[in-house]
Amino acid sequence: MMKGIGRSITFKWMVWSVLLATLPITIAGINIFKVYQKDSKESITQIQKEKASLVVERISGFIREKTNILIVIARDDSLRDPNVSRLDSHLKNFLFKGDHFLEIGLLDDKGREKFSISTYEGGIPAEQKDQSMTPLFQAVSKKQVYYGNFHYTSDGKQTVMIGVPVEKPDGRLIGVLKARVYLNPMTDLLHETRIGEKGSAYVMDSMGYLIAHPKDQNVILGPFVDKVIAGEEGSVEFENLRKEKFLIVYKPIPELKWGVVVQVPAMEAYASLDELTRAGIK
Repeated sequence: MMKGIGRSITFKWMVWSVLLATLPITIAGINIFKVYQKDSKESITQIQKEKASLVVERISGFIREKTNILIVIARDDSLRDPNVSRLDSHLKNFLFKGDHFLEIGLLDDKGREKFSISTYEGGIPAEQKDQSMTPLFQAVSKKQVYYGNFHYTSDGKQTVMIGVPVEKPDGRLIGVLKARVYLNPMTDLLHETRIGEKGSAYVMDSMGYLIAHPKDQNVILGPFVDKVIAGEEGSVEFENLRKEKFLIVYKPIPELKWGVVVQVPAMEAYASLDELTRAGIK
């Protein structure tokens, strides 16, 4: 009987010794696995941030291209010509080339409207409307490029107003060239940026209005929108009302005061990590 008790104590002590020996290794292994999971998750989020940066660059590039076109036009001598008919002809030729411009106009150095023409209203000769107190004139009169708020035209087209200075060779401001740009082509830019199989991206202005988004995808909106509107950059995991989880990454376009949001279903984003977790459990 004493031998049986002795063997029992010995066995328990051996088991306890094995546990004491392997427990630190097990804990260390779990901690290493958790660190690896965390690092992997951060890497996955970083990939989506890079995709958001790509969308920001493409949208910025689109607007920058239109701005540069206006700057070139603003340097043309015809804008300094008092002959309205010549100005009319010059701007009409430009406007109807179909390069995403819907409207173009000219203010003098006092902020009075000299001329305006649009693809849907035709030429509007000088009405001398005073726009000296508008954000457009206030910004451009300080030699700054102006980007207005997102706007729908009367026929439902998404647009933004851009304003650039018209200067004499000596740099003296003599007017403001303004143009309304058609924004729908930006949706094509979003489609060209692949965000996984079921992910997508959309653009939002400082008022929270959607400017561009893939129409074949549901747009996920949540508390993070406030941060997008505030011009912040970051990421968050979000669950919608249908209990679907998404990885959300947002990044600002500072010069436009817009924000880009990239959304990817969490199941897709973390697929490789989930497989690793299941393998670790087994």
